Amino acid sequence: MGLTSRLLSIASIALFYLLGVQVLNFFSLKKLGRFPGRKDYPFVSILVPARNEERNIEKCITSLYSRITPTLK
Repeated sequence: MGLTSRLLSIASIALFYLLGVQVLNFFSLKKLGRFPGRKDYPFVSILVPARNEERNIEKCITSLYSRITPTLK
């Protein structure tokens, strides 16, 4: 048996093994459910690490708030 045929047989065994793992995962892992309605969303905190940012923090917070405010209505 030549080197090429050995490498091909090893590669095919490895691919067959990986395919088996994927099929097993597909059928055994828990599926995601549906997302809750919009009114049931949990509260989310936005953390902004800031140090010595007295001049820029107001603009940053205002910008973040303006981006989330339309989605809250």
